[in-house]
Amino acid sequence: MFLAILNDKSLEKYFQHIIEQIEIPITLDVKNIHFSKIEITFTQKDIILKSIHKILKISLPLTLKNFQTALMKILSDYKISFQDALYYPINHSVFFEGKKIVLGEIHNQILYQLILHQNSGIDKFDLYQKIWPNDKEAQINKLETHLTNFRNNLLSNINLKIQFASNKGLIKLN
Repeated sequence: MFLAILNDKSLEKYFQHIIEQIEIPITLDVKNIHFSKIEITFTQKDIILKSIHKILKISLPLTLKNFQTALMKILSDYKISFQDALYYPINHSVFFEGKKIVLGEIHNQILYQLILHQNSGIDKFDLYQKIWPNDKEAQINKLETHLTNFRNNLLSNINLKIQFASNKGLIKLN
């Protein structure tokens, strides 16, 4: 999750509507846990996107697709270090010892949530709901199977050994 900071608060409702249409994990709520911030400045002629590492200026008017592409461009370089590996959440990829793996949607969501909640851990039922929001009943065995497959996938493809710690229904990277 990335926190969007807008220079014009009156545009928040409009911007919320836009981010609901694109598949990029962005929030306007500072209470939500997030990896990093992205500043979005609206001017008369353009929109300026600013992250920790990049600044991108987009001329107005623009299409929703062009805005989504610009956001992807600025966020795709964002990486998180964990257990001597690098994780690129937007690109669904992990690099370890010169090897790369591109994660499937479920495995990316697992790693994404575990890293996002690395300090406190995430409730297994909450993790399940984030991965399979349309399931009416949580099947923790299904989650456990995917966690095992994810761990084995990292080990067999890039030789990265990860462990999970589970305590009182919370799971986190160990």
